[in-house]
Amino acid sequence: MVNKEDEIRIRRKIGQVIFCGFNGYQISENLKNLIDKYYLGNIIYFTRNYQNPKQMKQLNKDIYSLIENKTGYIPLTAIDQEGGNVTRMMNDVTFPPSPMSCSQSHIESACFEIGKIIGRDMIMLGLNLNLAPCLDINSKDPYYANIRHYSSDPDEVCKYTHDFIKGLSYYGVLSCLKHFPGAGEDVVDTHFNASILTRSIKEIEEHELIPFKYNIDSPCIMTTHTIFKAIDDLPSTLSSKVIKGYLRDKMNYQGIVITDALEMKAIDDYFGAVKASLMALNAGADMILCCHDYQVQVDTFEYLYDCVINGSLKESTLDEKIERIAKYKNKLRPYLDKYFYNEEEYQVSIAANDFSYQVVKASFQLIKGIMPSLKNNTLFLAPELYAINGAEDVFDDRSLPQALNANFKNDVIVLDNKESTKNKILNLLDKYDSVIAFSYNVNIDKVNVDIINEVNNRKNTFIISLKGMMDINLYDDLRNYAVLYEYSPNSIRVLIELLKRPID
Repeated sequence: MVNKEDEIRIRRKIGQVIFCGFNGYQISENLKNLIDKYYLGNIIYFTRNYQNPKQMKQLNKDIYSLIENKTGYIPLTAIDQEGGNVTRMMNDVTFPPSPMSCSQSHIESACFEIGKIIGRDMIMLGLNLNLAPCLDINSKDPYYANIRHYSSDPDEVCKYTHDFIKGLSYYGVLSCLKHFPGAGEDVVDTHFNASILTRSIKEIEEHELIPFKYNIDSPCIMTTHTIFKAIDDLPSTLSSKVIKGYLRDKMNYQGIVITDALEMKAIDDYFGAVKASLMALNAGADMILCCHDYQVQVDTFEYLYDCVINGSLKESTLDEKIERIAKYKNKLRPYLDKYFYNEEEYQVSIAANDFSYQVVKASFQLIKGIMPSLKNNTLFLAPELYAINGAEDVFDDRSLPQALNANFKNDVIVLDNKESTKNKILNLLDKYDSVIAFSYNVNIDKVNVDIINEVNNRKNTFIISLKGMMDINLYDDLRNYAVLYEYSPNSIRVLIELLKRPID
């Protein structure tokens, strides 16, 4: 029988190695219970938790107070503020450009300055760990290129991510490199299913691992759930061969290893999120993410407690992890004292907003043909914004169709994946001399590809992609084509100003 003192000691240790998410803009009853009963030591935030800067700062002050009083440690407060489509704080702070907007802008200081801008916004509101940047190297096939990544060139990824990390650290914000050992060639989203890569160890070392080696002194690394068959048959998150054998022993990594969310289907469907928590910790992960389900969070705390009691998780293992975590928590204190523990009201930086816009503007690329020109009888085809994976989360209310309607007298038809929309467009097409079509997520919307192809074959058409060149090979006869690398307030502004320019 474990006495109360021993139980508290064990629960305190377990609380330090777990991040939990919760619902709402204030501390929920569930979150209070996780802190009070289970000594939860760390928080992960999503858009469901952010309303505005004032609310975010107050929420963090309340959470810091509760957690530090209960555990003796400040919390790590994490968020995915990558920029572009993976941005959790959107309103009344600087909306940061996507990683690929930064790299394709060819503004030398873009990645450093955007890291610095994000770091300022985060630390002033009490957020101290950015689950970014992505070090994944893009496939050279544009169809699989991801605007969350910087480049298909490993050396460019090294440079851009290093600059971004340096920018975050200017304000003391911890970075987290993801997704180790590299998932740029991954064509399966592990939010929804298992993924297996069969690249050889030599290929991995000469490609995926290069940016991680270059940035090996970074404070945190997040594992991918992808299986690298050349190393192990287990997902990397659960693999001792990947984490202990490769990352710790071969690469001599000294920072914190964090799992991707264990509720993701690549883990939960095959191992169970709760039982995977023990596997991940014993494989070498220091911290695990339990992001969404309260019952899963409670079950995980109870399961890990039972594992300590029965010896399948050793206290000495937890002690090693906590020592590493505490080192970085202590490094945060001077920055929090300076920027967060005060009564100053956050003010968005006008200069930061302008720089972010300039980065997106500079990333616009005319790939083929001539610049688009707007005439009175030009038809707009434009999609609304929507998320296609777990990383993108919930979006704000930005809308390209609404912006076009507000700024121009031209007709606007909203692109979706309905056959009825396709028929409507094709039936009306003879009314117009030209079409400007905006593509977004067309790799999963075959109807949109068909619509744009048919319109392009019948009319003078200009296509502008909002997700880079992933759609460039999907059209039959591409004549006029340009790209941006995000669907954001900045990219909408760039497009409106572009279309308002005087026609030559």
